[in-house]
This record gives sequence, C-alpha cells and structure tokens, in this order.
Amino acid sequence: MKKVLYEELLPEEFVQRMLEMPVAYLPLGTLEWHGPHMPLEADGIQSKELFQDYLRSIFAQLSRAGVRIVVGHGHGPSINAFRELTEEAEEKYGLRIFTAWTYAEDESNLIGIAGRHPVRDSSAAFGNEILEYTMKTLISGIEKEYKEIKDRPN
Repeated sequence: MKKVLYEELLPEEFVQRMLEMPVAYLPLGTLEWHGPHMPLEADGIQSKELFQDYLRSIFAQLSRAGVRIVVGHGHGPSINAFRELTEEAEEKYGLRIFTAWTYAEDESNLIGIAGRHPVRDSSAAFGNEILEYTMKTLISGIEKEYKEIKDRPN
C-alpha cells in the first residue's frame, strides 16, 4: 500500500512526492460526538481563533516544505474558517487552498447518489461511492490548478 501520511514518509519519499505533486490534505473539524463507532477526536479542533492560528502555522510549514496546494476537509464551521484564509494563504504563504467540495459542480446532486447527505461522518470515514466521486472530482480539479501554478515561483 502506498504511504500517504507525511509522518510515515522517508525523506527521499517526501522529496519524490513534492516533485510529483506538492499537495497536502489537511483534515478539519470540531470536537463532537458521532456515536460509539467513532473516536471523539475524529473532527479535530473547536475554537475558530485557535484553529485559524493553527492553520497559519501549518501553512507556513507546508510552504517551507514546498507544498503549493492544500486540501482541507471537515464540517461547516471549520471549512468556513479554512475558506476565510484563502486570500491570506495565497498572498502570505504562496498556497492555494481548497476543500473536498471545491470542484463538485453542484453539491446538491451528491445527495442522491446514496440517498443521504454526502458528508455523513461514518460513510466518509469508511468509504463509499460519494467519497469516491468527490475525490475523483477533486483530484481532477487539483491537477488543473497545479498545471497553472507549477512553474510560478513560491
């Protein structure tokens, strides 16, 4: 299985990933209960101010490492806080930031695929056709964005 977590990569693997496509996936969210099958930490951080300071710190580190695009995913309040930093991320850190839903042509169409809301935590955590569709759409969009910026200086 291909390693995907930054902390699991060897330095040479990290360098290769940065050469292939310098994109980071950053899970976003608040701390809340989702039932006995999910850990409480499944959603991350709660405070918007603390969360955005955290994002800025992560953006600075990712930028220094050569990442050009960051994809964040989580619940509404965290996604909104993440999106609020779009302009700052580009101007200050040279990063383009997106969410997993950025390239969905019409999010309402995703509901009908499995007959339920597309961001149900259990289905997203364990994988299904909604997640697969969303990721294919997202990857296609990111590839287009990366082609636009790959030769620009950071």
